[in-house]
Amino acid sequence: MATKTFAEILSEAMDARGWTPGELAAKLKQRGSKIDRGTIRRWQNGEHHPDIKKQKVLRDIPNALGMSPAEKASFLEAASQALDFPITPVTQDRSGYSATAVIPQRFHFGADSLPPFAGRSKELAELEDSIRKNQSVVITGLGGIGKTRLAQQLLQNSVRHFAHGCEYLEIVPK
Repeated sequence: MATKTFAEILSEAMDARGWTPGELAAKLKQRGSKIDRGTIRRWQNGEHHPDIKKQKVLRDIPNALGMSPAEKASFLEAASQALDFPITPVTQDRSGYSATAVIPQRFHFGADSLPPFAGRSKELAELEDSIRKNQSVVITGLGGIGKTRLAQQLLQNSVRHFAHGCEYLEIVPK
């Protein structure tokens, strides 16, 4: 089965409800998403594709169209596949903090594949708490004690708390 393009997915969703690009744009603007009818028309015609910066708009489209939860999940999954980046709804984790979609371009741990993480659960929990409180975190220490791996695990565990992802920065003297 061939994967549908985003233009096909969006067109089907709008056609099923008889909506025009102008109507969808107006509804999205009411919901706080910045978009104009011309952009939606270009998306619908396949002239242009939304990029990862339009996550909020993409997440709002099913709600604006009045889709059921099953339709919404199907739309977001199909759109994610067509656009080649995840589009997931905003949720809350157990702590009550908002958890948003991961943006792969900003999801960088300093390595493509990470070794298993063991130990340091107390330090990791303290750092995660600081991250959720929007506090800056600096990890320092002697070479070889696991600072880099701890930072990578912290990013992996915390990235869902940030709409624009996380970035790993290594500060070294010149």
